[in-house]
Amino acid sequence: MNRTTTLAATGMDKTVTSVFYIILLTFFLMSCLSQSVAAGGKRGPVRRVLVLHSYNVNTQWTKSVMDGIESAFERYEGTIKLDVEYMDTRRISDRKHYENLLALYRHKAGHKQYEIIITVNNNALNFLLENRDLLYPAIPIVFCGVVISNVPEIQGRALVTGAVQKKMLEPTIEIAIKLHPSARQVVLVCYTRRAQKLSFVRKSIDNAKEKFGGRVEFIERWLAEPSVEELIKAIDGLDKETIVIFMDLYKDKAGDRDIFKDACDEIQQHCKAPIYGLTKQWFGYAPIVGGKMNSGFHQGKAAGEIALRILNGQNPRDIPVVRDGLDKYFFDYVHLKRFGIPLSKLPEASIVLNEPKSFYYLYKGRIWTVISVVVGLTIMVVILSANILRRKRVEVKLLHYQGQLKSLASQLSLAEERERRRIATELHDRIGQSLVISKIKLQTLLKRQSFGQSCRELNEVCDSLDRTIQDTRSLTFDLSSPILYELGLEAAVAEWLTEQIKHKHGIEAEFESDGQPKLLEDDIRVMLFRDVRELLINVVRHSSAHRVKVVSRKVNSRIYVSVEDDGIGFNPHKVALATAEDGGFGLFSIRERLEQIGGRLEIESEPGRGTTVTIIAPLRQEKTDSDDEKNI
Repeated sequence: MNRTTTLAATGMDKTVTSVFYIILLTFFLMSCLSQSVAAGGKRGPVRRVLVLHSYNVNTQWTKSVMDGIESAFERYEGTIKLDVEYMDTRRISDRKHYENLLALYRHKAGHKQYEIIITVNNNALNFLLENRDLLYPAIPIVFCGVVISNVPEIQGRALVTGAVQKKMLEPTIEIAIKLHPSARQVVLVCYTRRAQKLSFVRKSIDNAKEKFGGRVEFIERWLAEPSVEELIKAIDGLDKETIVIFMDLYKDKAGDRDIFKDACDEIQQHCKAPIYGLTKQWFGYAPIVGGKMNSGFHQGKAAGEIALRILNGQNPRDIPVVRDGLDKYFFDYVHLKRFGIPLSKLPEASIVLNEPKSFYYLYKGRIWTVISVVVGLTIMVVILSANILRRKRVEVKLLHYQGQLKSLASQLSLAEERERRRIATELHDRIGQSLVISKIKLQTLLKRQSFGQSCRELNEVCDSLDRTIQDTRSLTFDLSSPILYELGLEAAVAEWLTEQIKHKHGIEAEFESDGQPKLLEDDIRVMLFRDVRELLINVVRHSSAHRVKVVSRKVNSRIYVSVEDDGIGFNPHKVALATAEDGGFGLFSIRERLEQIGGRLEIESEPGRGTTVTIIAPLRQEKTDSDDEKNI
């Protein structure tokens, strides 16, 4: 590749590198911008919200509701400061406990003010409504997880709205009958110590019997106390023609639900019937198939979204109570398979727990990261490939132009040599001959003049003509050596070596030949003579040599002409770089001319150890007898 091609390729490489860094810089700036926007989106006034839970912090329901509230608040553009209080009324619900809570919250209310209060479940809502004027008057209340039969009455209160829980017994019975069409009876396992809760359960059972009594038989099993033994006793021996429904997640007198922990296998051994539940928490304690259940997360999320609407300026009176869409169908994949229930039979938007996840589901984030990286790399590969293709096209064009330039240079060199030979011939045949004839005539005239002023002047003219003839002869040889055409390359080189190098410059010169005939095309012979002459001139100018030797030999179908000197030598690589940088074309032009005819240039040199430059060129193929026969 020549210097122009190298520069063009280097320019393209720089362009590709620049594009690569621009892409990286763009991704970096976009990342910084997104982070600054995300950070900037959380600036602004701090809004204070109180969340009042009916139960303690350790219940799964409480945790799910908080997750829902926080997920809704993540979309708020400002900053929300959440304060959370836990009433723990499931474990302690006597009057003294409520009085202590009121005293505590009144003390706290004097130190903090809130813009919204979110209550979770009935106990917290009822407590706050009863003591609103003492605690937080005129502050909007958003409730969730509340079971109320008269929603309009609650919503009619000033600045009160929220999301309610629906009765889940009837939709759970309906889906259980659909999934188990061979079932003939439904066993309802119940337990409660509170009269208010008993009334609610009783009413729910009566409504279910009225709706489904014509399709299945209802059997009620009330537990004497909440224990694993009582539960197994209530369902022991039931088969697949029976549907079991746990009405609640039962707790002991201390409010502990972990009494059923690790009882799943034991329950499954004693009961072969499909078991459904009305609360999601049963999935951790019993072999529950599923059911329609209230979701703490969706209850909390709904309350959080309502709170956001109020914070954004909407009047609570204009926000209706959310009653639908917060309950979800939950199923356990393991027990669906146990009873042979296909997923296609489940209601739309059902949530299936413990379902084996696909590779994509488990590694979705990583998969998309890899895809993004692959797409990015593909784009870069396409860009690089396009640049490489363009560079290759440019290289092909440059090589084509280079070939044309080499051919043109060769033709110009040959044309120059032809013109030199023509001029040399003219000088020799016309001017040179005329000068010689003139000198002869003058010498004849001198013989007739033996003395006098005329004789001296004629001698001076003869001497001048003699010098002119010699100069013309030297100019003729400089333009084009006649010996080159009459006697060949070796004779011309030997004559020029002796005449110019030895006699004119005083450098010991020697020519050596292997004596073999070396047939050359006229154009190649002329070019080799010029190249050898140029190498000898370089020896005189640069090498500080005392001795130079030219060796000509034939190797196979090629001629090898070596120019050896004992000069100061040089580093060929550095000289090549210096030639490219300072615009010199000595060795470069010789190499290019040789490559054009299928030859090459070899350089052997070291600083202080002399130089050997070898010119290698093809010989003209000799005609054989077989060739003559073919021509005939």
